[in-house]
Amino acid sequence: MAVHTFTNAHVAAGTSNTDVYTCPASTQATVHSLSLSNMTTSTIKVSVFVYDTSATALATIVKDAQVEMGNSLVWNKPLNLETTDVLRVVCDTASACEAVASILEIS
Repeated sequence: MAVHTFTNAHVAAGTSNTDVYTCPASTQATVHSLSLSNMTTSTIKVSVFVYDTSATALATIVKDAQVEMGNSLVWNKPLNLETTDVLRVVCDTASACEAVASILEIS
């Protein structure tokens, strides 16, 4: 019988690809929402990717979205991840973006 577990992932993202969440072994996951908050006093650009390990391919979900000072970008469409797939975020400004994902794991 499958076990369903809700979890959250949280990271501070910067100018290099930052792993927000990696789907554990023997698990599938659905990212229900992803919030990208601007922690600076100027506009930033953020991008979101999913690395599909079974296809060894990087898929772009959001590319260079502008997030104004004091605002957040919220992705509220499900993203389905397979075992060892990775949700990644990158920002054009160091230490400028806080990413929080709400995830349902099925194992």
